[in-house]
Amino acid sequence: MARGAEEPGILSEAALAGAGRWEPVDVPPWPVRAWRWLLWFTRRKPLGAFGGLLVLILLFMAAFGGEWTLGPVHFPGLAPYHYDQYELVQVSRTKFQGPSREHLMGTDELGRDVFSRLLYGARISVFIGFGVFFISSFLSTTLTLVSAYYVRTVDLVMQRLMEVVGFLPDLIILVALFS
Repeated sequence: MARGAEEPGILSEAALAGAGRWEPVDVPPWPVRAWRWLLWFTRRKPLGAFGGLLVLILLFMAAFGGEWTLGPVHFPGLAPYHYDQYELVQVSRTKFQGPSREHLMGTDELGRDVFSRLLYGARISVFIGFGVFFISSFLSTTLTLVSAYYVRTVDLVMQRLMEVVGFLPDLIILVALFS
């Protein structure tokens, strides 16, 4: 190739000389970008945005539904009653009530508020769900790192174990674990 000819993929001196004329782009801060992305996502996928909003509301209600304390400060929460609170004297009048202003979802056979019990139960379910997620993520990351380090021994044993677990039906594994 001739000395003055331009090679493909390499910028010429004229292009490099003109590169200094570009002005820096004003990038908005991250909260503005996050709100713009959220608006774009809401317009693009409204059902996904609605489902995400429902999940956030349910997580908020599970976290702040029941009463909780932070040091000496006591927060009442969203639940109007404690999960096992009922009146023994008026059980016949308060059991199996329909939804009302006092009991948003009614009462059960012992006169306990169903809404309060759902909020307390959601807190436990969310706690267990996140706990299982973090424990399984930690164990899988640890086992992956160990099997990557010991390629010939541990990796081959773990591959064979995963193949055996993959071939067995789930019911047989559950019976073997819990019997």
